[in-house]
Amino acid sequence: MRMYLASVSSLREYHFDLLPKIKYALESFLTVKRWMLKYIQNEWKDTFMLDSGAASLIYKKKSNVSYDTFLKYTNEYIEFIAKYDITHFFEMDVDVVIGLSAVEKLRDHIEKETGKKTIPVWHPERGKDYYVNMCKEYPYVAIGGLSMVGTMGKDDQHRIADSLRWFANTAHKHGAKLHVLGISNTGDFQITGLDSVDCTTWLSAGKYGRLMKFDGTKIVTLPARPHRGISWNEMTRGNLIEWIKFQHYADSLVVRSVN
Repeated sequence: MRMYLASVSSLREYHFDLLPKIKYALESFLTVKRWMLKYIQNEWKDTFMLDSGAASLIYKKKSNVSYDTFLKYTNEYIEFIAKYDITHFFEMDVDVVIGLSAVEKLRDHIEKETGKKTIPVWHPERGKDYYVNMCKEYPYVAIGGLSMVGTMGKDDQHRIADSLRWFANTAHKHGAKLHVLGISNTGDFQITGLDSVDCTTWLSAGKYGRLMKFDGTKIVTLPARPHRGISWNEMTRGNLIEWIKFQHYADSLVVRSVN
C-alpha cells in the first residue's frame, strides 16, 4: 500500500535533504512549487499524484465559480499534465458547485487532451451504482470525505473501516485500484485492503506542537507536553522522518480483498 504525503510544498529549505527519501508525494495543482518540478520529473516520476485543486480554487475565489472559470483552470491543468508527463491525476470533483454532468464534461475534456485516464473521485451523492461503474471503467478510482476519521471515536472508525472494505473489494473485483483521499488514521490499513491513501497529518502535527512516532506498525502521537527550544522546522522535520519510515512499512502491506 502506498502512503502519499500531501502538501509537500509546505516544506522549507531546512528539510530539502529529506526530499529524495520521500517515496510518495501528492500535491495540489494550485500549490506546486518550482523547486518540486525536478522531483516530479525524476525521483517521484512514477510515485507522484496531482490533485486538481478545484475545491481550493473555490475557497480562494471566495465566491461562486462559473463553469467557464473551471474550464479555463482545467486547460491550465491539462497543460501542466502534458508538460511534465504526469501519470496519476484527479478529476475536477466539484459536483456540488457545477453539477455532476459538468464534472463529467470536464473529465472527458481532460482525458481527450492528455490521452490519459483521470482518477475519478467518488462522493456519497453519486450513489453506489456510480462507484461500481467507475471501477469498471477506470484503472484507478478514489473516494473522498474521510479527512476526519482520525478524530472520530473507535465505533465510528470501525464502521468506516467496514465501509472501506466494501469499496476496496469492489474496486479489486473489477480490476481497479482504490485511493482514499485525506485519511489520517494509520491503524486500520492492514484490514481494509486499500491500494493508496494520502494525508497532511505529518505536517499539521508540527504546526500544532505535537510530535509523532512510527511504532513499527502505525503512527502514534506522543503525549502533549511543552517542547521548549524546539522550533516548528525541527518538529516538522522529526515528524516527517517518522512518516517516511511509515511509507516504507506501508509498502510491505499486502493489498488484497478482505472479508
